[in-house]
Amino acid sequence: MPKRPDFTAGTGYEVMVAYLNNYIERSMKKNKVVGLSIALVDDQEVVWARGFGYADLAEGIPATKNTLYRVGSISKLITATAVMQLAQAGHVDIDAPVNVYLPEFTIKSRFPDTVAITARNIMTHHSGLPSDYLRGMYTRKPESLEQLIAGLKDEYTAFPPDFVFSYSNLGMSILGRLIEELSARSFADYMEHEVLVPMGMDRSSFVRRDDLEGLYAKGYHNRKEQELFCLRDMPAGSLYSNVVDMSRFMKMIFAGGRAGDTQIVSPETLARMLSVQNSGIPLDLDLKIGLNWMISEKPGVGAIIGHDGSAVAFFSEMYAITDRKLAAIVLTNCVEGADMAGQVCMEALESLFEAKIGRPFPGKKEPSPGITLNEAELATYEGYYDTVFGVTSIGADGNKLTAVIKDRSLILEPRQDGTFSVSSCLFGFLPRKTPPFDEMVISFQDVAGRRVMAGNRNDTLVLMGTRISPVAIPPAWLKRMGRYINATHGDDGIYIRGIELRMEDGFLLADATMAGPQEYTMTLALEPLSDSQAVVMGLGRNRGNTYSATEERGWTTLHACGYDFRISEQE
Repeated sequence: MPKRPDFTAGTGYEVMVAYLNNYIERSMKKNKVVGLSIALVDDQEVVWARGFGYADLAEGIPATKNTLYRVGSISKLITATAVMQLAQAGHVDIDAPVNVYLPEFTIKSRFPDTVAITARNIMTHHSGLPSDYLRGMYTRKPESLEQLIAGLKDEYTAFPPDFVFSYSNLGMSILGRLIEELSARSFADYMEHEVLVPMGMDRSSFVRRDDLEGLYAKGYHNRKEQELFCLRDMPAGSLYSNVVDMSRFMKMIFAGGRAGDTQIVSPETLARMLSVQNSGIPLDLDLKIGLNWMISEKPGVGAIIGHDGSAVAFFSEMYAITDRKLAAIVLTNCVEGADMAGQVCMEALESLFEAKIGRPFPGKKEPSPGITLNEAELATYEGYYDTVFGVTSIGADGNKLTAVIKDRSLILEPRQDGTFSVSSCLFGFLPRKTPPFDEMVISFQDVAGRRVMAGNRNDTLVLMGTRISPVAIPPAWLKRMGRYINATHGDDGIYIRGIELRMEDGFLLADATMAGPQEYTMTLALEPLSDSQAVVMGLGRNRGNTYSATEERGWTTLHACGYDFRISEQE
């Protein structure tokens, strides 16, 4: 990859643009990315916007600054803006229980005497709601938000509210239904006419528009076109937009909530949205979040805000340096762009900072030197952990640790500062640096009575996993070992194909296999609460979910994430 040139104040952005053109073209070739669009914003000016590669491979249609992509979870920032408009107008109190405004919303809870689920803790991903209600989430014929809410009455929350950051698309869909209830309009219609058009985002919408059909990018995996299933959870991730319109959104942020002559939200409301909301929650470690805005502090730079997004084959990134009113937006249309989108976005933002300010963007901390730990010291880290990669066993191997995730081994080498560097294994034993582990640094801490695994991301500690221990498994669950097939996925395009229950080293494990463009299996550990219910062990996204089991007419049915999985006792 080309080395970033030295920028000096007064040279303008020409050198930066030439460098980024080269950087992006090489990065796309290296990662086999089909199409990408980028825009850079300096306060109220778009200093550069263009497309690379293709929006449509078969037709040879190039990607441009006007190409429309699915921006995935960046949609949540627009939805949060609508909620705060309503709050500012006095139509909703974001600290009141959601069902004050949405009486139809009800969900079971195993956590008595906790605070209510509110719009605020939904927008900070601390509501305790399940991450997703997967049944019908990606499908050819999505149900309405009203139907989704009605189906939650027999489901359970995953955690107590305000306990731990646990990302929830479901929560944002509940807020979308709240917007419908308060406005007596469909979510997509309200967002277009009350939020998007007033911001000048005339080509953006939460549903595909016939008048814009020639501008939509197609999605790819291995250069093969992917079916773009409808997303039921529109408020969480179905926005279609381009980098020009997303630049208008960022200009509104930099202008104190104003777009042209229209005050979208007041400066005071905007300040609330961009202020840290989760102080005092130990399990969040260094993670900071506003009202749907992710926030980090960079010494010498200030606050960096933003969000990323994914929707089947589309991956997006948007970051901004608020003190300098600088922003970068990157949208891609293929699975291969998943990691590259973030890399390009940060490279562009850092280059923009250097070109404007005339000094280097502060670099990452130098890695701490390696050290040798004795057998007793290494033993304190051993055990099973539920991690973002699934259940992982960690054990001592000479003077380092080995983490085993399914059939893959990772080497954890101790450093002087108490952290561990991570390498994957070539041929099962030779350490090598490969994405996404090449820049990963982890540490182990005792927080709120738990041994947690923390990942260092841009000098920010975030929760990656927690140590788990075997629990007693009732005979009723021991009899349920075997493969369960999804019996209710209907027209879903992305769904849990099946779940295999098995025992290993005293743990009741569930191997959940996802069907879709990227089929994969995640291993989760279950803790039985009774003969009929178990919960997913661990903390964070898709943890705390309830698995319920019933036996009837010779069949065992396992219910999880809205689906029924069945196995015959006679087989």
